[in-house]
Amino acid sequence: MKIKTNSNEGFVNLDPVYGSHRHYFGIAYDKNSNVNLACPVCDISLIDKNNKCPKCGGQIYKIQIPNQGFIEGCASFKDDWQKWDFVDRAGERKFVKIDVTDTGCGIPPENLNKIFEPFFSTKGQRGTGLGLSVIWGIIDNHNGSISVESKVDKGTTFSVRLPQNDFLKSI
Repeated sequence: MKIKTNSNEGFVNLDPVYGSHRHYFGIAYDKNSNVNLACPVCDISLIDKNNKCPKCGGQIYKIQIPNQGFIEGCASFKDDWQKWDFVDRAGERKFVKIDVTDTGCGIPPENLNKIFEPFFSTKGQRGTGLGLSVIWGIIDNHNGSISVESKVDKGTTFSVRLPQNDFLKSI
């Protein structure tokens, strides 16, 4: 989502795992300031003016997911409230989680929101930038998700979550 706050503009990347409540911001962001969240392509506001966050009373964002209803969340990011009826109605699902961790140089924060994009590479001529986008596609096709946490000079952890039933059938 595009985020505008005071005179700053950038992007909010919601964690792809519903309910994990981690967000990546492309700008310096004060949780006490007013924000406008919009579609990064057409700039249409994603703020739902008819509803308020049940935890803090602030604004909420509302995004339509094709064939899966709407996902909603606290637009002030002051709390962890989210709602996605499509997922909630499906009931509890069990996942197999696989973490892959290294103690390498880490990924700079400005690159974290780009690493799954096709052809993004920091390796110059030594890489095509397709590896992580292909991995993301395979995991997504199996109704799973992949997320990353990284600290420069400390290392990186990729977490893969696959539905338990699908995972066990493939073994």
